[in-house]
Amino acid sequence: MWGSSARLWFTPPAQSTVCAAAAAAAALPHFWPGYFSHITHSLCIQLHSGTARLLKI
Repeated sequence: MWGSSARLWFTPPAQSTVCAAAAAAAALPHFWPGYFSHITHSLCIQLHSGTARLLKI
């Protein structure tokens, strides 16, 4: 159960959606605190760089 959910989360379309949401959040500083936007953006970068390794496990 967990494995299939994790694989779905790490698919490129899901990543694109998350990253688009993070970019939108970063563009609305009055809506999201700056530190949250920074953490979300960092997580997005880590997801993109780590996807290939995660999917090979």
